[in-house]
Amino acid sequence: MLRRLMVLVIAGVLAIGALLAYSSGFDLPIPGPGTTATAPPAPPSSNDHDLPTAPGSAAESATVVRVVDGDTLVIDRGNGDERVRLVGVDTPETVAPNSPVECFGPEASAYLTGMLTGASVRLDADPSQADADRYGRLLRYVWVADETGSWVSVEALLLAGGYAEPYRDAHSRKAGFDAVAAESQAAGRGLWSACP
Repeated sequence: MLRRLMVLVIAGVLAIGALLAYSSGFDLPIPGPGTTATAPPAPPSSNDHDLPTAPGSAAESATVVRVVDGDTLVIDRGNGDERVRLVGVDTPETVAPNSPVECFGPEASAYLTGMLTGASVRLDADPSQADADRYGRLLRYVWVADETGSWVSVEALLLAGGYAEPYRDAHSRKAGFDAVAAESQAAGRGLWSACP
């Protein structure tokens, strides 16, 4: 009974967060416990952090079918559903088997759900990474168009809003992602102020 109640509470929190994210658009972060609603940080530019400002020429188009959690998506490139693990970021767990839901995980999942569900995206492979991880998920950087039609790095948005930490392993955008996360941490955004 307690387990069923916990599942219902978590599902309710995720649903409310997703609704808030969807109704406000992906440009507004969802305030988490201990945070206040503030204007979102501007997406990092390549000049500031040596990050690309658009998908590469070999990027593939896809549609996001659903969000699994803050760093995993189900997409369709025309071949049916495939899972994608975002390169370079790590969000708190919400669906890991035999693991508790981690602090700020529901907020990260809801933010990504509001931003990407049903969206057309571009997928960039990283030549320093394998094509897929040990779970068979494609490893890709993901880009989404903002309201002006400009491409924005989903990973940079997660890091700038405090929804994710930079992944520890090496990848081609590590230095830029580390810099974005350091700014977010210094500003106390998202998980940086909400989680012990």
